[in-house]
Amino acid sequence: MLSDRKLIRNALKERVLIAEGATNSQIRRIKRKEALTASVFVATPIVIISIYVFLAFILAIILSFFSGNLDPSMKSIHYVGFGNWTKVFKDPMLGKAVKNTFLFASVTTAFNIVGALIITSILNLGKIKNKNFFLTIYFFPQVTSSIAAAIIFTKIIGKDGLFHLDLIKNPSDAMWIMIVSSIWGGISGGMITFNTAFSGIGNSQYEAAKVDGASAWQSFISITVPSLGPILAYTLITSVIGGMGVFDQAYVMALIGGNGRSVMTWSLLGFARIIPVKGAGMIPNVGLGVATLTFLGITIFGLTKIINIFKPIDRK
Repeated sequence: MLSDRKLIRNALKERVLIAEGATNSQIRRIKRKEALTASVFVATPIVIISIYVFLAFILAIILSFFSGNLDPSMKSIHYVGFGNWTKVFKDPMLGKAVKNTFLFASVTTAFNIVGALIITSILNLGKIKNKNFFLTIYFFPQVTSSIAAAIIFTKIIGKDGLFHLDLIKNPSDAMWIMIVSSIWGGISGGMITFNTAFSGIGNSQYEAAKVDGASAWQSFISITVPSLGPILAYTLITSVIGGMGVFDQAYVMALIGGNGRSVMTWSLLGFARIIPVKGAGMIPNVGLGVATLTFLGITIFGLTKIINIFKPIDRK
Protein backbone atom coordinates (compact mmCIF):
# COMPACT_ATOMS: atom_id res chain seq x y z
CA MET A 1 0.00 0.00 0.00
CA LEU A 2 2.71 2.48 1.01
CA SER A 3 4.92 1.52 -1.94
CA ASP A 4 2.02 2.11 -4.38
CA ARG A 5 1.38 5.52 -2.89
CA LYS A 6 5.05 6.36 -3.16
CA LEU A 7 5.15 5.38 -6.84
CA ILE A 8 2.06 7.48 -7.58
CA ARG A 9 3.49 10.44 -5.68
CA ASN A 10 6.82 10.23 -7.53
CA ALA A 11 5.07 9.94 -10.90
CA LEU A 12 2.93 13.00 -10.20
CA LYS A 13 5.96 14.95 -9.02
CA GLU A 14 7.87 14.05 -12.18
CA ARG A 15 4.95 15.22 -14.33
CA VAL A 16 4.84 18.52 -12.47
CA LEU A 17 8.56 19.05 -13.09
CA ILE A 18 8.14 18.26 -16.79
CA ALA A 19 5.18 20.64 -16.99
CA GLU A 20 7.32 23.35 -15.43
CA GLY A 21 9.90 22.87 -18.18
CA ALA A 22 12.49 20.83 -16.31
CA THR A 23 14.82 18.75 -18.47
CA ASN A 24 15.62 15.09 -17.89
CA SER A 25 19.03 15.99 -16.49
CA GLN A 26 17.44 18.40 -14.01
CA ILE A 27 14.93 15.76 -12.95
CA ARG A 28 17.72 13.22 -12.41
CA ARG A 29 19.67 15.82 -10.40
CA ILE A 30 16.66 16.46 -8.18
CA LYS A 31 16.14 12.72 -7.65
CA ARG A 32 19.81 12.25 -6.74
CA LYS A 33 19.56 15.10 -4.24
CA GLU A 34 16.46 13.56 -2.66
CA ALA A 35 18.12 10.14 -2.54
CA LEU A 36 21.21 11.67 -0.89
CA THR A 37 19.07 13.44 1.71
CA ALA A 38 17.22 10.22 2.50
CA SER A 39 20.50 8.31 2.73
CA VAL A 40 21.86 10.80 5.27
CA PHE A 41 18.78 10.41 7.48
CA VAL A 42 18.96 6.62 7.24
CA ALA A 43 22.73 6.45 7.76
CA THR A 44 22.73 8.59 10.93
CA PRO A 45 20.98 6.07 13.24
CA ILE A 46 22.86 3.19 11.60
CA VAL A 47 26.21 4.83 12.41
CA ILE A 48 25.13 5.62 15.98
CA ILE A 49 23.90 2.05 16.53
CA SER A 50 27.11 0.67 15.03
CA ILE A 51 29.24 2.73 17.41
CA TYR A 52 27.28 2.22 20.63
CA VAL A 53 26.08 -1.35 20.07
CA PHE A 54 28.19 -3.36 17.67
CA LEU A 55 31.50 -1.70 18.56
CA ALA A 56 30.72 -2.03 22.27
CA PHE A 57 29.88 -5.70 21.76
CA ILE A 58 33.20 -6.32 19.98
CA LEU A 59 35.12 -4.51 22.75
CA ALA A 60 33.25 -6.59 25.35
CA ILE A 61 34.29 -9.80 23.60
CA ILE A 62 37.91 -8.64 23.59
CA LEU A 63 37.79 -7.57 27.24
CA SER A 64 36.38 -10.96 28.26
CA PHE A 65 39.78 -12.51 27.48
CA PHE A 66 41.49 -10.35 30.13
CA SER A 67 41.40 -10.46 33.92
CA GLY A 68 41.87 -7.82 36.62
CA ASN A 69 40.03 -5.03 38.41
CA LEU A 70 39.21 -1.45 37.43
CA ASP A 71 42.09 0.31 39.17
CA PRO A 72 43.11 3.63 37.55
CA SER A 73 46.53 2.34 36.54
CA MET A 74 45.05 -0.76 34.84
CA LYS A 75 48.22 -2.62 35.89
CA SER A 76 46.24 -5.60 37.16
CA ILE A 77 44.73 -6.26 33.72
CA HIS A 78 46.36 -9.27 32.07
CA TYR A 79 45.50 -11.72 29.30
CA VAL A 80 43.96 -15.03 30.41
CA GLY A 81 42.56 -16.40 27.15
CA PHE A 82 39.39 -18.45 27.63
CA GLY A 83 39.93 -18.60 31.40
CA ASN A 84 37.05 -16.22 32.15
CA TRP A 85 34.65 -18.13 29.92
CA THR A 86 35.57 -21.33 31.73
CA LYS A 87 34.93 -19.64 35.08
CA VAL A 88 31.53 -18.39 33.91
CA PHE A 89 30.19 -21.93 33.59
CA LYS A 90 31.90 -23.03 36.82
CA ASP A 91 30.66 -20.02 38.79
CA PRO A 92 28.63 -21.33 41.77
CA MET A 93 26.48 -18.18 41.71
CA LEU A 94 25.54 -18.54 38.04
CA GLY A 95 22.92 -21.22 38.73
CA LYS A 96 21.15 -19.08 41.33
CA ALA A 97 21.37 -15.99 39.13
CA VAL A 98 19.93 -17.84 36.12
CA LYS A 99 17.15 -19.33 38.27
CA ASN A 100 16.21 -15.92 39.70
CA THR A 101 16.36 -14.31 36.26
CA PHE A 102 14.12 -16.88 34.58
CA LEU A 103 11.72 -16.76 37.55
CA PHE A 104 11.53 -12.97 37.34
CA ALA A 105 11.18 -12.93 33.54
CA SER A 106 8.51 -15.65 33.38
CA VAL A 107 6.32 -14.35 36.22
CA THR A 108 6.51 -10.67 35.24
CA THR A 109 5.94 -11.43 31.55
CA ALA A 110 2.89 -13.58 32.28
CA PHE A 111 1.29 -11.12 34.70
CA ASN A 112 2.15 -8.03 32.65
CA ILE A 113 0.67 -9.42 29.42
CA VAL A 114 -2.38 -11.13 30.92
CA GLY A 115 -3.12 -8.27 33.33
CA ALA A 116 -2.73 -5.60 30.66
CA LEU A 117 -4.88 -7.56 28.21
CA ILE A 118 -7.68 -8.12 30.74
CA ILE A 119 -7.82 -4.49 31.91
CA THR A 120 -7.62 -3.11 28.36
CA SER A 121 -10.35 -5.51 27.19
CA ILE A 122 -12.64 -4.42 30.03
CA LEU A 123 -12.08 -0.74 29.23
CA ASN A 124 -12.64 -1.19 25.49
CA LEU A 125 -15.33 -3.89 25.39
CA GLY A 126 -17.12 -3.21 28.65
CA LYS A 127 -18.55 0.17 27.60
CA ILE A 128 -16.73 1.88 30.47
CA LYS A 129 -17.39 5.60 30.76
CA ASN A 130 -14.43 7.97 31.04
CA LYS A 131 -12.10 5.34 29.59
CA ASN A 132 -9.30 7.85 29.04
CA PHE A 133 -9.43 8.84 32.71
CA PHE A 134 -8.86 5.25 33.80
CA LEU A 135 -6.11 4.80 31.20
CA THR A 136 -4.35 7.86 32.62
CA ILE A 137 -4.64 6.53 36.18
CA TYR A 138 -3.34 3.10 35.18
CA PHE A 139 -0.48 4.67 33.23
CA PHE A 140 0.96 6.51 36.25
CA PRO A 141 3.17 3.57 37.33
CA GLN A 142 4.75 3.53 33.86
CA VAL A 143 6.10 7.08 34.21
CA THR A 144 7.58 6.16 37.59
CA SER A 145 11.11 4.85 37.23
CA SER A 146 11.71 1.25 38.20
CA ILE A 147 14.31 2.37 40.74
CA ALA A 148 11.81 4.73 42.41
CA ALA A 149 9.19 1.96 42.44
CA ALA A 150 11.64 -0.45 44.05
CA ILE A 151 12.55 2.12 46.70
CA ILE A 152 8.87 2.80 47.43
CA PHE A 153 8.09 -0.89 47.84
CA THR A 154 11.10 -1.45 50.10
CA LYS A 155 10.05 1.49 52.26
CA ILE A 156 6.45 0.27 52.53
CA ILE A 157 7.38 -3.26 53.58
CA GLY A 158 10.55 -2.34 55.44
CA LYS A 159 11.10 -2.42 59.17
CA ASP A 160 10.13 1.24 59.51
CA GLY A 161 7.55 1.10 56.73
CA LEU A 162 3.76 1.13 56.66
CA PHE A 163 3.30 -2.46 57.86
CA HIS A 164 6.59 -2.92 59.80
CA LEU A 165 7.19 -6.30 58.18
CA ASP A 166 10.89 -5.98 57.32
CA LEU A 167 10.46 -8.50 54.49
CA ILE A 168 13.19 -6.95 52.38
CA LYS A 169 15.91 -8.53 54.52
CA ASN A 170 14.30 -11.95 54.36
CA PRO A 171 16.11 -13.88 51.58
CA SER A 172 13.01 -15.93 50.73
CA ASP A 173 10.78 -12.85 50.32
CA ALA A 174 13.13 -10.32 48.70
CA MET A 175 12.87 -11.83 45.21
CA TRP A 176 9.07 -11.85 45.25
CA ILE A 177 8.97 -8.27 46.45
CA MET A 178 11.09 -7.31 43.46
CA ILE A 179 8.73 -9.21 41.14
CA VAL A 180 5.62 -7.50 42.58
CA SER A 181 7.17 -4.03 42.23
CA SER A 182 8.01 -4.77 38.59
CA ILE A 183 4.49 -6.05 37.82
CA TRP A 184 3.02 -2.91 39.38
CA GLY A 185 4.84 -0.79 36.81
CA GLY A 186 4.85 -3.23 33.90
CA ILE A 187 1.12 -3.77 33.39
CA SER A 188 0.52 -0.13 32.47
CA GLY A 189 3.03 -0.28 29.62
CA GLY A 190 1.25 -3.23 28.04
CA MET A 191 -2.09 -1.47 28.45
CA ILE A 192 -1.01 1.43 26.25
CA THR A 193 0.17 -0.97 23.54
CA PHE A 194 -3.00 -3.07 23.63
CA ASN A 195 -5.25 -0.02 23.77
CA THR A 196 -3.68 1.27 20.55
CA ALA A 197 -4.15 -2.14 18.92
CA PHE A 198 -7.82 -2.24 19.94
CA SER A 199 -8.50 0.78 17.75
CA GLY A 200 -7.77 -1.40 14.71
CA ILE A 201 -10.46 -3.95 15.58
CA GLY A 202 -13.78 -2.94 14.05
CA ASN A 203 -16.91 -3.01 16.19
CA SER A 204 -18.72 -4.69 13.30
CA GLN A 205 -16.88 -7.93 14.08
CA TYR A 206 -18.17 -7.97 17.66
CA GLU A 207 -21.67 -7.01 16.52
CA ALA A 208 -21.71 -9.85 13.97
CA ALA A 209 -20.53 -12.30 16.62
CA LYS A 210 -23.24 -11.07 19.00
CA VAL A 211 -25.88 -11.58 16.32
CA ASP A 212 -24.61 -15.14 15.82
CA GLY A 213 -25.12 -15.78 19.53
CA ALA A 214 -21.47 -15.70 20.61
CA SER A 215 -20.79 -14.97 24.27
CA ALA A 216 -18.37 -12.30 25.46
CA TRP A 217 -15.74 -14.96 26.15
CA GLN A 218 -16.18 -16.53 22.71
CA SER A 219 -15.84 -13.11 21.06
CA PHE A 220 -12.71 -12.46 23.09
CA ILE A 221 -11.10 -15.76 22.09
CA SER A 222 -12.24 -15.74 18.44
CA ILE A 223 -11.86 -12.04 17.61
CA THR A 224 -9.77 -10.14 20.14
CA VAL A 225 -6.88 -12.55 20.66
CA PRO A 226 -6.30 -13.38 16.94
CA SER A 227 -6.51 -9.69 16.02
CA LEU A 228 -3.91 -8.84 18.66
CA GLY A 229 -1.59 -11.69 17.61
CA PRO A 230 1.29 -9.56 16.23
CA ILE A 231 1.01 -7.12 19.16
CA LEU A 232 1.01 -10.00 21.63
CA ALA A 233 4.17 -11.38 20.00
CA TYR A 234 5.85 -7.97 20.16
CA THR A 235 4.85 -7.49 23.80
CA LEU A 236 6.05 -11.00 24.64
CA ILE A 237 9.48 -10.39 23.12
CA THR A 238 9.97 -6.98 24.75
CA SER A 239 8.80 -8.34 28.12
CA VAL A 240 11.20 -11.28 27.92
CA ILE A 241 14.09 -8.97 26.99
CA GLY A 242 13.26 -6.62 29.86
CA GLY A 243 12.79 -9.45 32.34
CA MET A 244 15.98 -11.28 31.39
CA GLY A 245 18.00 -8.08 31.62
CA VAL A 246 16.58 -6.88 34.95
CA PHE A 247 19.19 -5.01 36.96
CA ASP A 248 17.97 -1.79 38.57
CA GLN A 249 15.36 -3.32 40.89
CA ALA A 250 17.77 -6.06 41.97
CA TYR A 251 20.52 -3.52 42.61
CA VAL A 252 18.25 -1.34 44.76
CA MET A 253 17.04 -4.38 46.71
CA ALA A 254 20.65 -5.43 47.29
CA LEU A 255 21.66 -1.97 48.51
CA ILE A 256 18.70 -1.53 50.86
CA GLY A 257 18.30 -5.11 52.04
CA GLY A 258 21.98 -5.94 52.12
CA ASN A 259 21.33 -9.44 50.78
CA GLY A 260 22.66 -9.24 47.25
CA ARG A 261 22.85 -13.00 46.88
CA SER A 262 19.11 -13.55 47.49
CA VAL A 263 18.13 -11.15 44.68
CA MET A 264 21.05 -12.07 42.45
CA THR A 265 20.04 -11.84 38.80
CA TRP A 266 22.14 -12.55 35.73
CA SER A 267 22.88 -8.90 34.99
CA LEU A 268 23.52 -8.10 38.66
CA LEU A 269 25.97 -11.01 38.80
CA GLY A 270 27.92 -9.60 35.86
CA PHE A 271 27.89 -6.14 37.44
CA ALA A 272 28.98 -7.50 40.83
CA ARG A 273 31.95 -9.19 39.15
CA ILE A 274 33.07 -5.76 37.95
CA ILE A 275 32.00 -3.45 40.80
CA PRO A 276 31.38 -4.78 44.35
CA VAL A 277 27.71 -5.04 45.39
CA LYS A 278 26.52 -5.00 49.00
CA GLY A 279 25.92 -8.50 50.28
CA ALA A 280 27.26 -10.22 47.16
CA GLY A 281 30.73 -10.97 48.54
CA MET A 282 32.56 -11.21 45.21
CA ILE A 283 36.11 -10.37 44.18
CA PRO A 284 36.11 -7.90 41.24
CA ASN A 285 37.19 -9.33 37.89
CA VAL A 286 36.34 -7.15 34.90
CA GLY A 287 36.85 -9.86 32.31
CA LEU A 288 34.70 -12.38 34.19
CA GLY A 289 31.92 -9.82 34.61
CA VAL A 290 31.99 -8.89 30.93
CA ALA A 291 31.97 -12.57 29.93
CA THR A 292 28.95 -13.16 32.18
CA LEU A 293 27.05 -10.24 30.65
CA THR A 294 28.03 -11.26 27.12
CA PHE A 295 26.69 -14.76 27.80
CA LEU A 296 23.46 -13.13 29.01
CA GLY A 297 23.20 -11.07 25.82
CA ILE A 298 23.67 -14.15 23.64
CA THR A 299 21.01 -16.00 25.65
CA ILE A 300 18.49 -13.16 25.28
CA PHE A 301 19.17 -12.99 21.53
CA GLY A 302 18.58 -16.73 21.24
CA LEU A 303 15.33 -16.57 23.22
CA THR A 304 13.93 -13.78 21.06
CA LYS A 305 14.77 -15.75 17.93
CA ILE A 306 13.01 -18.83 19.30
CA ILE A 307 9.93 -16.80 20.24
CA ASN A 308 9.84 -15.18 16.81
CA ILE A 309 10.01 -18.59 15.12
CA PHE A 310 6.96 -19.91 16.94
CA LYS A 311 5.12 -16.58 16.99
CA PRO A 312 6.44 -14.41 14.13
CA ILE A 313 5.80 -10.69 14.40
CA ASP A 314 5.63 -10.02 10.67
CA ARG A 315 2.48 -11.44 9.19
CA LYS A 316 1.09 -10.87 5.73
